[in-house]
Amino acid sequence: MRTLPMSLYRDDPELCKRDLAKYLVKGELSLFLGAGISASVGMPNWKDLTKNVLINVGFQNEANKISDQTTDAEYRNLMTKVRKELNHDAVKFKEIVKKSLYSKDKLFDLGNFVPPLLSSLGAMMMGSKRGSVKQVVTLNYDNVLELYLSYHGFYTQSVSVLPVRLRDADVTIYHPHGYLPHGSKDEDSEDIILDQHSYDCILGAETDSPWRKLTRNILKSKVVLCVGLSNRDPNLNTLVGSVMKEMTKAGLEQPVGFWLHCDEDAKDEEFEELTKFVPVRVRRHKDYPQFILDICKKASILYKKNMMEL
Repeated sequence: MRTLPMSLYRDDPELCKRDLAKYLVKGELSLFLGAGISASVGMPNWKDLTKNVLINVGFQNEANKISDQTTDAEYRNLMTKVRKELNHDAVKFKEIVKKSLYSKDKLFDLGNFVPPLLSSLGAMMMGSKRGSVKQVVTLNYDNVLELYLSYHGFYTQSVSVLPVRLRDADVTIYHPHGYLPHGSKDEDSEDIILDQHSYDCILGAETDSPWRKLTRNILKSKVVLCVGLSNRDPNLNTLVGSVMKEMTKAGLEQPVGFWLHCDEDAKDEEFEELTKFVPVRVRRHKDYPQFILDICKKASILYKKNMMEL
C-alpha cells in the first residue's frame, strides 16, 4: 500500500476513512480505546471515578475540588493519597475502585441497549471477509467490550498481566491499567494503575516494562485508531514519538496512527503536536459511530472490488 505523508490527511476525513479501510482489509488496523467508550454505556469517566473513590474513603473535600480543569497528573496524585490512606493495601484499593466503578443501582444491560459507539466498534472487531480488528488496547478497567462481543458469540481473551500465553481468540483485549470485570468468571487483575507511582512503574518513559514493550510493538506493527482517549498522556506521546523516529529512519512515511476527535476538543495543530498522531476531526462526539461504520463499509466495498478483479 502506498503511504502518504501525515500532512496530506489534515482536513480530509474521507482520505482518512479510505486508508483506514485499506488497513482494515489487510489486517493491519488496531484500536486504542479510552474512557469515552465505557462512558457511552453509563460507566463513570476518569473525573467521576476519581470523585467516587475519594468519597468512598472519606475524602469529600478533595472530591469537591475536582473540576474540568483538573489534570491527569492531579487525578493520579489524588489516588496516591488514597493508596497511602489504605496503607498501600492493593486488595483494599481494588475493592474501593471496583465499588466506585460499578456504583450505579442499575448497571449496563447490553442485551437491551447498545450505544451506537459500542455497536460501531463491535462491527469493526467482529470477524468478516473485509477484515477485522483482532488487537485492542483499552485503558478501561471494565469488561464492557468483552460482554458485548461474547453476547454476539465472539470469543475474547482479556490480558491484564504480562507475560501471557495467547490463545486463538477472535479478539485479544489488552488492559494495561488493570482489569476489574463485572458479571463474569474472569478474575480481577492483581493490581490496577490509577496513582502516579504505579503509572510511572508500568508505562512511564523511564521504564522498559513489558507493557511498554507491548505498546511499542503494536505501534510498530499496526496502524492504530485511537477513540475516546485523552490527548494529554505524556508517556504515550513520548513512546509514539520514538516509534515515529524509528519508522522515519527506516524510510516509512505512513502514520503511526489516527486519533479521532471533534470540534469540542483541541485544535488539529495542538492535537498533532501533543499526540504525534494524525488528527481526524468530526463535528461532534456523536459523529464517531458513523465515521467508524463508514470505515467498515468502505473496507467491504474494497474487498468486493478486489474479489471481482481476481
